Amino acid sequence: MRSSFQTLLLVLVLAAAASSPILSAAGVSPPVHHASVLPGAAATAAANDTLQRGIVATNQIAHNVTSTLHIISDLVRDLNTCTVYYMTMAKTVAGALDDLHAGRLVNATDKLSDALGAPGDCDIVLNGVGVIGKVARDPIRQENDENEKLVHLAIDILNPPRS
Repeated sequence: MRSSFQTLLLVLVLAAAASSPILSAAGVSPPVHHASVLPGAAATAAANDTLQRGIVATNQIAHNVTSTLHIISDLVRDLNTCTVYYMTMAKTVAGALDDLHAGRLVNATDKLSDALGAPGDCDIVLNGVGVIGKVARDPIRQENDENEKLVHLAIDILNPPRS
């Protein structure tokens, strides 16, 4: 039976042995942990090079984070607009149901026709049609298509083609 210390030592040795081939296969040089091995000028140059690469990488992260925040902000704004469209659509569809229960087919059909625009309008907003530089993000495209098809179906049922 192995002691905890032996197990820990084995894990550390295996991890050290495994990390070197992985890093070299990925094209990454393992970091130098002992700066004292390098002469003074070389150590300073290596530290400056590391610092510069760190600055470049961190600047790229800052740029990406800012860009992602803009995309998320645009998406939240656009989803709020779609929420308003769908709230209006829900009221219109509820009114159409009231009309159907009261036997007013023409009124119900008119209301359903009015409701038809919400899914398409939402797609337009989310896809940024007409907006220069807008990143199109439409996470509810499938739902918009399905809602539009259902409204068309209800209108077709209530207004069958006349022969």
